[in-house]
Amino acid sequence: MKHTPVAVNQHEIDSWDQLNWRAERDRIYQTIKSWAKQNNIGLDTNSREFVDIDSFLKSPNEKIIYAQLFDPVPYFSMWKELSDRCKNLGKKIFVITDNIIDFEPLENVKFFSKSEYLGVTASYGDQYLKDVEKKKLFNCFIQRVDSVRQSWFYFLKNKNLLDLGHVSFLLKQMSTYAGSRVGVELYNHIHQEFQLYNLPHFEQAYQELKNQIPYRNFKEEHNLLPLISESKYSLVLETCAVEDDIGLWCWTEKSLRDLQFPVITLPFWQKRSAEKLNNLGFDLPKYLWDFDNDPWQIRQQKLLHLLENDSIIYNYSECLDRAVHNRSLLSAWKNTYQQSGFLDSVYEEILST
Repeated sequence: MKHTPVAVNQHEIDSWDQLNWRAERDRIYQTIKSWAKQNNIGLDTNSREFVDIDSFLKSPNEKIIYAQLFDPVPYFSMWKELSDRCKNLGKKIFVITDNIIDFEPLENVKFFSKSEYLGVTASYGDQYLKDVEKKKLFNCFIQRVDSVRQSWFYFLKNKNLLDLGHVSFLLKQMSTYAGSRVGVELYNHIHQEFQLYNLPHFEQAYQELKNQIPYRNFKEEHNLLPLISESKYSLVLETCAVEDDIGLWCWTEKSLRDLQFPVITLPFWQKRSAEKLNNLGFDLPKYLWDFDNDPWQIRQQKLLHLLENDSIIYNYSECLDRAVHNRSLLSAWKNTYQQSGFLDSVYEEILST
């Protein structure tokens, strides 16, 4: 069944760096599209998890590329179903992604995990490496919402942290999740549908915040970067944060941006993310290992504890060295994938399979 997101009028973050990396991703897709067209290969670049299995099966192409960058590819169960159904039709699916994939091999679906594409975010200038005054304790930019992100908003309220940070809670969501609900209606729906009212501290926060959302306690100037620089901590709520033990890891611009800034990053991301990113060559603060293998509920509470107690000493020199290292790594990856022959081995395998 095909899921088609419906555009609705919602508040959203419109920082220039988001527009920049999206344009870079589109250029990558266009390069793959050009090769696929020349070689009579099908191509699908659907966004997020909304994959239409029937479109693969009905395609006139025997070989189809599915390209997915900066969003998670679907769960293994979908690929297993697609592989089984493609077998009877003699079709082959080739997935090109920046996700780290740990799925079992499939007969009719082949995964090419290209972490170099994370270099899409390598675009920040040296002006954001300066040691600037920390005007806020933290920043936390929440655009797309769900029940867990709404719980974060409640926790920030309960612990009297909202006024200490640059915080937004913009209540944006795809219609496949939210229907036609926007703003307060979506806020109310999440609170009721996921029974957040059963927790008294959440119910209290819900009542106190419902007349303030969509929430943003800073002036929007289409540039979040100065707000990050003047924060001691960056609390990052990653897209797939609660998707533990599913055999794939995905990081979006939120995490990669923070790793390039001289701030103390507090990333709410998937279990074992620190391990995976360290293996890729990123320089990460050691405290992230303290909860890298914990369930997401425990990770959430430990991050809140660090923020509430302001328990990490800010060392500009250490943060700068880490940021410069991570920027250099991502820049090198960007230079690598921009080379004309970057996908040659992938293309050769597709043609020979």
